Amino acid sequence: MGLFGRFVLAASAALLLTGAASAEKLRIGTEGAYPPFNYANSDGSLGGFDIDLGKALCAEMKAECEFSVQDFDGSIPALQAGKFDAIINITITPERAEKVEFTHKYYQTPPAIAVPKDSTIAGIRRTI
Repeated sequence: MGLFGRFVLAASAALLLTGAASAEKLRIGTEGAYPPFNYANSDGSLGGFDIDLGKALCAEMKAECEFSVQDFDGSIPALQAGKFDAIINITITPERAEKVEFTHKYYQTPPAIAVPKDSTIAGIRRTI
């Protein structure tokens, strides 16, 4: 999964965003190897933007969060098999949308191209 793209909290959209969770524990799948969004800390715990977001969603719903590390390629099959209730940090594609429901994207990394400051490439415009 590339750094550029749309990230969403997948599956169980109604469960997460409407607060309709009836379970006391929400099981969330994540890759755990995509810093700064999700990664394993030296003590084995998960950290990153998506983990913080998942914890905030669980706190809002007054539900316990349980994160499961899953290889990205196996995350949708694991969701479909009931290994977890939702996936956090997955790019929306038409093929994936045929298999799972997506929320609206919650983060967009603006793509950019970098060149050396002395580049002769025409049309370079600095935005910051």
